[in-house]
Parts: sequence; structure tokens; C-alpha cells
Amino acid sequence: MGRFVVQHSGNIDWEWKFRFAQQCSNFGFILQEVAACGDEIYVDRYTGDDGEFVKLNADKSKLIEALSSIQLEVCPVCNSPKCLEATLEMLKSFKEAVKKVDEPEIYGTWFVEYQ
Repeated sequence: MGRFVVQHSGNIDWEWKFRFAQQCSNFGFILQEVAACGDEIYVDRYTGDDGEFVKLNADKSKLIEALSSIQLEVCPVCNSPKCLEATLEMLKSFKEAVKKVDEPEIYGTWFVEYQ
């Protein structure tokens, strides 16, 4: 039971289970914020009834730099401090997965469950 970020395709091996009753389904929004912080990072979001597809294309070094520089004081989606803690853990996990990719470009598509 729970909500997940499920990998659909790409060269980065990463999935996430949102913390039950603490973390909102914020991966797409957060990744869009990361893209706004850096160059050569492109994020598209396609919303459906039960979730969204999040597509990422990025220069690996620029993505790592943007992930390292993003600063959040609360979750920008739900404003919860508990969600922020889980979101920072999610971003750390995602950044570690990005670092493991042996290619200069990162690309992937994930499905983010809303319920």
C-alpha cells in the first residue's frame, strides 16, 4: 500500500515510495523546480486522473549541480515540514542515482501516483 514514483523508461535506475501520511506526490513539481535552477535540464509533466508522467532530459553535471543547490524551507506543494524532510531524503536518493549513471546525459520517464 502507498504511493510510488515508478520508472517507466530511461537510463537512470530510480524509484521512490512516498512516506505514508507525510509526503505528498511532489516528485514532478520538485523536479520542475530543479530544472528552473539549472541550464540544460528539461522536465515535462503529463497529468492524468490517477497520477502524472514526468519526463526528464538533462546534462548529468548540470543536474547534479541543480540538485545540490536547490534550497527548500517547506514543501512547495503542501507546505508541510514533515513532507519537506521526506522530500529532501527523496532528492538525496535521486541525486545518488544520477551520480551512478555512466553517461553524460540523463533521461527518464516516471509515473507518479496521486493516490
